[in-house]
Amino acid sequence: MSILHIALLCAFVFLCFLIISSILLQTGRGGGMAGLGGGASDSAFGAHTANVLQKFTMGCVVAFFVLVIVLGRTQKGANEATSVMDDFVAPPPAVESMETGMGESAPDVPAAEPEKKPAPLPTPQ
Repeated sequence: MSILHIALLCAFVFLCFLIISSILLQTGRGGGMAGLGGGASDSAFGAHTANVLQKFTMGCVVAFFVLVIVLGRTQKGANEATSVMDDFVAPPPAVESMETGMGESAPDVPAAEPEKKPAPLPTPQ
Protein backbone atom coordinates (compact mmCIF):
# COMPACT_ATOMS: atom_id res chain seq x y z
CA MET A 1 0.00 0.00 0.00
CA SER A 2 1.48 3.33 -0.99
CA ILE A 3 1.56 6.49 1.08
CA LEU A 4 -0.89 8.13 -1.33
CA HIS A 5 -3.39 5.31 -0.82
CA ILE A 6 -3.11 5.59 2.97
CA ALA A 7 -3.58 9.37 2.79
CA LEU A 8 -6.66 8.92 0.60
CA LEU A 9 -8.10 6.40 3.08
CA CYS A 10 -7.56 8.84 5.97
CA ALA A 11 -9.25 11.62 3.98
CA PHE A 12 -12.11 9.22 3.20
CA VAL A 13 -12.72 8.42 6.88
CA PHE A 14 -12.55 12.12 7.80
CA LEU A 15 -15.00 12.96 5.02
CA CYS A 16 -17.39 10.28 6.28
CA PHE A 17 -17.43 11.91 9.72
CA LEU A 18 -17.99 15.33 8.14
CA ILE A 19 -20.97 14.06 6.18
CA ILE A 20 -22.51 12.39 9.22
CA SER A 21 -22.10 15.47 11.39
CA SER A 22 -23.38 17.89 8.75
CA ILE A 23 -26.49 15.77 8.20
CA LEU A 24 -27.17 15.56 11.92
CA LEU A 25 -26.76 19.33 12.37
CA GLN A 26 -29.36 20.23 9.77
CA THR A 27 -32.72 21.34 11.02
CA GLY A 28 -35.22 18.64 10.33
CA ARG A 29 -38.97 18.79 10.06
CA GLY A 30 -39.32 16.77 13.24
CA GLY A 31 -36.44 18.27 15.22
CA GLY A 32 -33.88 15.45 15.36
CA MET A 33 -30.41 16.07 16.76
CA ALA A 34 -30.33 19.64 15.51
CA GLY A 35 -32.38 20.64 18.57
CA LEU A 36 -29.67 19.56 21.02
CA GLY A 37 -28.01 22.96 20.87
CA GLY A 38 -31.11 24.68 22.25
CA GLY A 39 -31.57 26.72 19.07
CA ALA A 40 -28.15 28.34 19.37
CA SER A 41 -27.07 27.06 15.96
CA ASP A 42 -29.89 29.01 14.31
CA SER A 43 -28.58 32.36 15.51
CA ALA A 44 -24.85 31.63 15.58
CA PHE A 45 -24.34 31.42 11.82
CA GLY A 46 -27.13 33.71 10.66
CA ALA A 47 -30.58 33.21 9.17
CA HIS A 48 -29.36 31.31 6.09
CA THR A 49 -27.67 28.50 8.02
CA ALA A 50 -29.85 25.82 6.45
CA ASN A 51 -28.72 26.80 2.98
CA VAL A 52 -25.06 26.82 4.03
CA LEU A 53 -25.31 23.40 5.68
CA GLN A 54 -27.14 21.96 2.70
CA LYS A 55 -24.50 23.25 0.31
CA PHE A 56 -21.70 22.01 2.58
CA THR A 57 -23.32 18.57 2.82
CA MET A 58 -23.80 18.39 -0.94
CA GLY A 59 -20.15 19.33 -1.50
CA CYS A 60 -19.04 16.65 0.97
CA VAL A 61 -21.20 14.03 -0.75
CA VAL A 62 -19.78 14.92 -4.18
CA ALA A 63 -16.24 14.73 -2.76
CA PHE A 64 -17.17 11.39 -1.15
CA PHE A 65 -18.17 9.85 -4.48
CA VAL A 66 -15.10 11.23 -6.25
CA LEU A 67 -12.88 9.82 -3.50
CA VAL A 68 -14.62 6.43 -3.72
CA ILE A 69 -13.88 6.27 -7.46
CA VAL A 70 -10.24 7.32 -6.95
CA LEU A 71 -9.74 4.76 -4.17
CA GLY A 72 -11.29 2.07 -6.33
CA ARG A 73 -8.94 2.88 -9.19
CA THR A 74 -5.84 2.86 -6.99
CA GLN A 75 -6.84 -0.40 -5.32
CA LYS A 76 -7.57 -2.01 -8.70
CA GLY A 77 -4.09 -1.13 -9.96
CA ALA A 78 -2.47 -2.69 -6.89
CA ASN A 79 -4.24 -6.03 -7.33
CA GLU A 80 -3.71 -6.60 -11.05
CA ALA A 81 -0.23 -8.12 -10.71
CA THR A 82 -1.24 -11.15 -8.64
CA SER A 83 -3.92 -13.76 -8.99
CA VAL A 84 -5.00 -16.79 -7.01
CA MET A 85 -4.79 -18.91 -10.16
CA ASP A 86 -1.13 -18.04 -10.83
CA ASP A 87 0.08 -20.81 -8.49
CA PHE A 88 -2.55 -23.36 -9.50
CA VAL A 89 -1.17 -26.77 -10.47
CA ALA A 90 -3.53 -29.29 -12.06
CA PRO A 91 -3.81 -32.52 -10.06
CA PRO A 92 -2.65 -35.75 -11.72
CA PRO A 93 -5.34 -37.90 -13.29
CA ALA A 94 -7.10 -40.18 -10.83
CA VAL A 95 -7.30 -43.26 -13.06
CA GLU A 96 -4.36 -44.50 -15.05
CA SER A 97 -4.84 -45.79 -18.56
CA MET A 98 -5.22 -49.51 -19.25
CA GLU A 99 -2.02 -49.68 -21.27
CA THR A 100 1.35 -50.54 -19.85
CA GLY A 101 4.35 -48.31 -20.34
CA MET A 102 5.52 -50.27 -23.44
CA GLY A 103 2.47 -49.51 -25.55
CA GLU A 104 1.04 -53.00 -25.10
CA SER A 105 -2.43 -53.68 -23.81
CA ALA A 106 -2.79 -54.81 -20.24
CA PRO A 107 -3.37 -58.55 -19.83
CA ASP A 108 -6.93 -59.71 -19.61
CA VAL A 109 -8.12 -60.48 -16.14
CA PRO A 110 -10.08 -63.73 -15.87
CA ALA A 111 -13.63 -63.45 -14.71
CA ALA A 112 -14.25 -64.24 -11.08
CA GLU A 113 -15.59 -67.69 -10.31
CA PRO A 114 -19.00 -67.89 -8.71
CA GLU A 115 -18.85 -68.09 -4.97
CA LYS A 116 -19.40 -71.57 -3.54
CA LYS A 117 -21.94 -71.92 -0.78
CA PRO A 118 -20.85 -73.95 2.23
CA ALA A 119 -22.81 -77.08 3.09
CA PRO A 120 -25.62 -76.51 5.55
CA LEU A 121 -24.89 -77.41 9.15
CA PRO A 122 -26.77 -80.37 10.54
CA THR A 123 -29.55 -79.38 12.85
CA PRO A 124 -29.59 -80.96 16.31
CA GLN A 125 -32.59 -83.20 17.01
